[in-house]
Amino acid sequence: MSRRKRATAAALIIAISRKQRRERTRKRIWIKEWIARRPALGAYTVLLDELRSEDPKQLKNFLHKISKLNTNMRDSIKARERLALTLRFLATGDSYHSLMYLFRIPVCTISKIIPECCEAVNEVLKNDYFKSWAVSELALAKT
Repeated sequence: MSRRKRATAAALIIAISRKQRRERTRKRIWIKEWIARRPALGAYTVLLDELRSEDPKQLKNFLHKISKLNTNMRDSIKARERLALTLRFLATGDSYHSLMYLFRIPVCTISKIIPECCEAVNEVLKNDYFKSWAVSELALAKT
C-alpha cells in the first residue's frame, strides 16, 4: 500500500471516529420539560390570585419594579411569579431546591430572583412599614 493510500485511509478513520464520537455525545437540553410546564402548573397562580383580589392597585404598583423583559432566547419570569417565589421563601424559609420543585424554576435563577425582589420590597415599603435605625440607636440597642 502506498504512502498516499495509507494517509488517506488514516484520515478517513479519524474522520469516522470523530463523527461517531459527536453522535454519541448527548445533546444538552435547553430547558427541562418539567420546568417548561411552569406556566400551567406552577404554584404562583394561587398565591397571587389572593393578592390580586385584595389590593390590585398596590400589587400592580409594586410589580413594575421587579418586571423583566422577554428576550429572543426565552420568555422572562413574570413579576408576579417572582414576587410569589420571594414571598414563599420569606414566609416558609423553604430551601432553594424545594422552591425549584414547587415553582419549576432552576436554583441558579432563584438565587438571583430572591435578592432582587427583597431589595425591591425593601425599597417600596421601607418608609411606610420598616423602621429605619440610626447609627446611634443601634449603638444604644447593643448596650
